[in-house]
Amino acid sequence: MKKQIIMLGIVILLICVGLSGCEETTNNGGTTGDTAEVELVNYKIETFGADMGFKPEKIGDGFIHSEKAKNGYYKITGTIKNTAGRMLNNITVKVDFYDINHTYLDSKSDYILNLQDTKTDDFKIIYLCFSSYFENVEQIEFDISAS
Repeated sequence: MKKQIIMLGIVILLICVGLSGCEETTNNGGTTGDTAEVELVNYKIETFGADMGFKPEKIGDGFIHSEKAKNGYYKITGTIKNTAGRMLNNITVKVDFYDINHTYLDSKSDYILNLQDTKTDDFKIIYLCFSSYFENVEQIEFDISAS
């Protein structure tokens, strides 16, 4: 019973964070790397899940831990902007995944090629339920690098 109450509290907290826009406000907006060249304009986190054998559907915003989510994935999408004053040929958008105690779990990356100065482009990172850390993910940080 106590475990269910704690889980309910965590779910309510995650929903509140999800509805607040999931804006990261630590360490340069949750980014590391050469942020003078690339700006993280926005991002969102969504959880998709399914009953076994069915196509995944969106469960909600943020990291949601439920039976349905165990058969799904997290989708992190967003937009970056070139602020380097020149063409950037290779941009890496890396997302580091952390647990509730900010212990590093895993990372995934997306790549954007040939982004003109002042232009924006979108990224998408999928974190599948097959990862051994899937159910522990609570936080993310961005590491964006460019050349």
